[in-house]
Amino acid sequence: MKITRFLRESYSDYPGKVASVVFTQACNYKCPSCHAKQILNSDYSVSQEQVLQYLNPRKGFVNAVVLCGGEPILQPDIKNFVKQIKDLGFFVKLDTNGSHPEILQDLLKENLVDYAAMDIKGPPYLYKQLAGSPININNLKKAISIVAKFPDYEFRTTICPLIRQDKISFISKSGFNTPQLAVSDLERLKLPVAKGKKICGKYSVACCGDSKFLGNFFISPEEAVDAAKMIVQATGNNTHKYFLQKFVSRSQEEMIDERFAKENLPLELQETPKPHLEAILKAVSVHLPNTKIR
Repeated sequence: MKITRFLRESYSDYPGKVASVVFTQACNYKCPSCHAKQILNSDYSVSQEQVLQYLNPRKGFVNAVVLCGGEPILQPDIKNFVKQIKDLGFFVKLDTNGSHPEILQDLLKENLVDYAAMDIKGPPYLYKQLAGSPININNLKKAISIVAKFPDYEFRTTICPLIRQDKISFISKSGFNTPQLAVSDLERLKLPVAKGKKICGKYSVACCGDSKFLGNFFISPEEAVDAAKMIVQATGNNTHKYFLQKFVSRSQEEMIDERFAKENLPLELQETPKPHLEAILKAVSVHLPNTKIR
């Protein structure tokens, strides 16, 4: 196991339990909005033995272990490591992107994971942009159907900004390799602007409560609905826990794509506005009634 960070105690990563969190290094996605660059590129390492030695005498206070990353299922010895954790009497939660359904199936078959949390990046037609890598959608749908069979599970989507092929996604504060819209462009598209806030000769976006407008920058309600429909189609039911998570920009040192760093975004786009999340919640709940904002 390539472990680059170990959080000894967390009260939020495993619902209802005190958990230690293991961050693994490798990932097969390059999500532009991901803020795990330091974890993925770190030279620091923690051994499996160090993790197990910490856990053993603390059983009862810490009662679970969360495996995240990176993408934990890329680790070749993940099954052996999880077995050792389970043998000590701990619950195991796995955070996964679902790219390897065959490994998820093995973990399910051997009863090694108590709680699976799968990231749904967005609708199938945006997955390549959101994941930053080519995606096998059939494998993704298989993974969704497998995750829904674990003892406990959830699906979740971060409502992030994205780089689209057919339109400009956001206005950069610094102009770092990012197209900018002039005021005339915004007016032509009937998009509101804050005309008193110049940024590098251009104007910042405004009216962050307008979800139709924000759909040009963040995942839109319609796109979130299509992601929800994929879950329903892959599993055959709509009873799943589904969480909508806000995007929060971090520093250039943390973001996979520096265009999404807070240094390069106007204030309005540094996190997903609450009204936009609420509009998506309303739209998605028609298809997945157990949807909540986290």
